[in-house]
Amino acid sequence: MREVDYTQEMKNVHADVIYIDHDSLKRFCEESYWKRLCVKCNGLLLVHRDQQTMKVIPQDRCVVCGQQYLYLDILHEEKGTAQNDKFEKTEDVDPTRRIRIRGTDSS
Repeated sequence: MREVDYTQEMKNVHADVIYIDHDSLKRFCEESYWKRLCVKCNGLLLVHRDQQTMKVIPQDRCVVCGQQYLYLDILHEEKGTAQNDKFEKTEDVDPTRRIRIRGTDSS
């Protein structure tokens, strides 16, 4: 069971924003892809969505300590500028789709 440090309640509301990849944070549980744990207090990070477009919002805040996060990987996906180093670089990769194309001829 995870230990939440409730002595940190809202202590990081005015702290500097943490710029981090969402995927690098520890998951709250295996069943939930989006819920993550705060690096400051082990509190819960709930990812929010835009109510009109249902796109994931890259800004988040811990529900316990108030630490604000900006998820760089979600921000890059939103702007269409995903990091190329996350994908295998080969000749038979379509850079616009970011997936390996099987059975392509390199000639």
